Amino acid sequence: MLEAVIQRMDEWRRLGLKEAPDGSRIIAHTPRDFPEAYLHRFFAPRPMKEWETYGLKLLPQIRELYSECNGLSIFGGALEIYGIRAHYRRDDSAQFQPYDLLLQDEEHRCSWHPLVKRSPERRVFFGSFSDGSGIYVEAQNPAVRRVLRGASNPVNEWPDVRSFLEAEFDRMSKLFTPSGYLLQKDLSTAPEPKRSK
Repeated sequence: MLEAVIQRMDEWRRLGLKEAPDGSRIIAHTPRDFPEAYLHRFFAPRPMKEWETYGLKLLPQIRELYSECNGLSIFGGALEIYGIRAHYRRDDSAQFQPYDLLLQDEEHRCSWHPLVKRSPERRVFFGSFSDGSGIYVEAQNPAVRRVLRGASNPVNEWPDVRSFLEAEFDRMSKLFTPSGYLLQKDLSTAPEPKRSK
């Protein structure tokens, strides 16, 4: 599922790479705004046994994703895919920790998107864009949907997780210079809403 995205992330290694013992890595050192800033973060997968006791059942659409990674951060946090966070220590290892899926899913439901219609299907918010819009999947539907913060209806949709990640990586790569910085400082990295109701 992630081969193409990982390959595209790795093309940025020329700007620097740091690896953790578990295989997590941060790629493309971009220190202009923050000395330890990196463009991309890949968090190594956790054992499925750990997911089974995590407290949030993985839907089939994202199970394959989490068998290959424990979350991602793309283009300096323009897109975050959540995962299991092992700790909240404020040391160097924190940069190899994703935002916690369980906590973020709850935050989206209760605070950021309280108007999202409850459905009989299970919905999991597994990521977000830097504008606060949430990314979710529902049981029995492979589509990935984006809902604006505080809104109830999706404004973007992709057929599945793989096409979502590949399309968004390609789209955002056009917004950044070869040095890893936005072409324009105030440029929005979120996708243009395709439909609003």
